[in-house]
Amino acid sequence: MKVKPGSDDKRLIYKILNGVYITFGLIPVFLIIALTAFLAFYIIKTWLGIDLFSEIHLLDFFE
Repeated sequence: MKVKPGSDDKRLIYKILNGVYITFGLIPVFLIIALTAFLAFYIIKTWLGIDLFSEIHLLDFFE
């Protein structure tokens, strides 16, 4: 890519905007993933009675 002289300010603005988009764009994604995982574990624990965090049940699953 050829860079014209004087376009450094635009590139700096684009870098800052990319950083803002990445940080504020990925934080909600990770929050949603964590929330759905927590809800899935909670539903499995309450409705099915399976405690996935307990080592005894995990050992029973793998046997």
